[in-house]
Amino acid sequence: MNSLESAHDEATKALGAGNPKAGLILGRYTPAFLRNGWTAFLRMVEKVSVKTKMAVVLFCVMILPTALILYLVESHTSRDAALYLAAYLALSLSLIGPLAGFLSRFLVIKDIREINDFCMEVKRGNYAVRFDLPVEDDEEHDILRLKRNLDWMAHLIGSREARLRVELEKTDTTKKMFEELSNRDPLTGLGNRRQFEARMRELACRARHTGHPFHLMLIDCDKFKQVNDVHGHQTGDMVLTLLGTIIRESVREQVDGCYRLGGDEFGILLPTRDAEATRVIGERVRSRFAASQQYGCTVSIGAAAYRPVPDGNSDMDEALRDLIARSDKAVYAVKKTGGDRVTLE
Repeated sequence: MNSLESAHDEATKALGAGNPKAGLILGRYTPAFLRNGWTAFLRMVEKVSVKTKMAVVLFCVMILPTALILYLVESHTSRDAALYLAAYLALSLSLIGPLAGFLSRFLVIKDIREINDFCMEVKRGNYAVRFDLPVEDDEEHDILRLKRNLDWMAHLIGSREARLRVELEKTDTTKKMFEELSNRDPLTGLGNRRQFEARMRELACRARHTGHPFHLMLIDCDKFKQVNDVHGHQTGDMVLTLLGTIIRESVREQVDGCYRLGGDEFGILLPTRDAEATRVIGERVRSRFAASQQYGCTVSIGAAAYRPVPDGNSDMDEALRDLIARSDKAVYAVKKTGGDRVTLE
């Protein structure tokens, strides 16, 4: 870019766009009244259409020089006129580049660059960007109208994106809610069998890679059928809800997992290798449940430790089936002796 166009750019940015830093730079060289006048001039130019600008440029480039040459030809000898014409041509050739850059910017390039910068900001997601426009007028030229329309377009895009973001957040919340419901037992609020199986596989994978075992505890409610037969299913549901609450309050929050596996059967996954800690949790559930209801219900609890296996999904599935079978066997061993006891396999 030539020096004349660069100077015009700085002046326009400083005074037309209200850039305070550039305005201070110009203030070193120009008095305040000149800067104020230049500001007013640029504001006025913003309102002038391209057609009017083109007419002014053509008048200055074609009509004025032609009139001046005709005047010189009429008032001087032909030799002097030829000298003036040669000087005019030489000056025109030397200034054609700078003038072309300045005039093209004066006509349209400045507006095109502003529109391009605006579009790039919108492309980056900055929908708050706006043009610095004068007060709207009924006789505005097309470029000003275009800028106002682009401002309105950015406003609409920003508003719609904000609404879409809100709707997506609602959808995500609804999705998480349904996912949570699909993994929860509606009666007790504990995890269901689907969540139980997923968590058990997760712990098995961790055990396979780290060698850190875990315990599975199965809990079966004794004499539950008798409660249903004598007191009704509503009372039975109340007993199950009570048992679920006691199980949830007896384990470590966000560490141990508690689940209702179906009917009156519950399960707890304990990511610990300590068998005694597992027994303590089982005894806590057993004693609290027996003391919390008057229907004669107790619990039979059996637990077993997972045995890590080498890599291979088939081996891991077999190990998980073996874990469930051993825990289940421990539960029925307790039930055969009358229940209300904790046994570790």
